[in-house]
Amino acid sequence: MLENDYQLTRRALAWTHGFGRKDRPAGSTEVDFVIDLAGGGPIDEMSVGRTKEAEEEANWPPSIYWFVGTVDTSFGETVIGEWNPAMSIVVADDTEGSAAPFDTGAFLVDPPKVSVAPRDQVTYVRDHLIGLASWHGAIRESISESYETYESYVYHDSPMTPMSEFDHTTLTDEPRAWTWEARVAKRRFDEIARQPDHLYWRSEERRRITEARLEDRFDAQPSDLLSRAQETIATSSSVSQTGDHRLDLQQDLVRRGRFNP
Repeated sequence: MLENDYQLTRRALAWTHGFGRKDRPAGSTEVDFVIDLAGGGPIDEMSVGRTKEAEEEANWPPSIYWFVGTVDTSFGETVIGEWNPAMSIVVADDTEGSAAPFDTGAFLVDPPKVSVAPRDQVTYVRDHLIGLASWHGAIRESISESYETYESYVYHDSPMTPMSEFDHTTLTDEPRAWTWEARVAKRRFDEIARQPDHLYWRSEERRRITEARLEDRFDAQPSDLLSRAQETIATSSSVSQTGDHRLDLQQDLVRRGRFNP
């Protein structure tokens, strides 16, 4: 169980999604992409690559994916968005949204080398989905049971107890095998988690994007979207002073998780 000086709060269990230059939708400029991200604009309707392949395997619609309560340090070389969604989210069924104690795309398409590989990847993933109506309480309980401290989870230590019936930690040190993931269908994105609450920028990236003059996109973007983007970038952004914006976010998540920050 968690130590007494830790308490997982709503802010501690933020949803995070990292973005890089290669992640922007096809046909858009990077400035267009940042305006859409920061302003809560339209999301490209189609998934691509391995994400599309995984969704087809699971029969899911195109979706957005977050890591819950931590950040995957292999993503987000430009900026990481942090969302703080409601603790209970209503969706019609698990095709519209769900959570799982591992990276579902990895298990569907490129499984980590776990100690006992499930024979039916799709069934295995579906068997471990939880509904978004109870995501916060269920994930909080799982972390409490599997980690001595919340900090251990944030920094991707292996869990003390398996996150599922298979021990995902025996033959791999890949956090994707034991980090909670949340997924929401893109068609529900606007209703559930539209704008990030905070943006964590790599040191030089925010300046570079700002110097690209977001105002120059005014004619191509709705004015309200542009205004929201400018406000988010100006007031809800952190530029890394350490040179590692991913570490900055991890440190903030740990601090918020403490009972006495």
